[in-house]
Amino acid sequence: MNILYFHDQLLRDNYPCGQVRHRLSHYIQDKSIDRIYISMSTDLVDLRLINLIKDSCNCAVILSTDPIIEDDVSISDKMISLESLVYYPQEGSVLLIETSPEHKATYIFFDLFADESFSDWHSDFESEAQIKELRDLINPDKHTS
Repeated sequence: MNILYFHDQLLRDNYPCGQVRHRLSHYIQDKSIDRIYISMSTDLVDLRLINLIKDSCNCAVILSTDPIIEDDVSISDKMISLESLVYYPQEGSVLLIETSPEHKATYIFFDLFADESFSDWHSDFESEAQIKELRDLINPDKHTS
């Protein structure tokens, strides 16, 4: 079984990177996901985004504002537990938990530029000039050609 887990912060309008939600939607469409668990700190998330996720996958989407236990999975607003292993959401990422052929968990970071100074770069690069400009911003000493 492939489980995707993340906190509702990725779905909030105040999260600094809308591109993360776009990347998440494409990831869900491209991967074989059996269940998606979303820890909810409140119920004030835009339901259009939840519906977008539901429409992106062919799997169960479980939202939790209160602790729940389902099969071998326990979820609360701060963590998910599976097979006695506990995982915590990381900002800008989702957790992919694979249970077959062996238990494996991988954090997938969709927010490569979490620093607000790079907020303009939360999109696809259109030209070689943009890539060079970004390189110069990251390390001005190495890329001065």
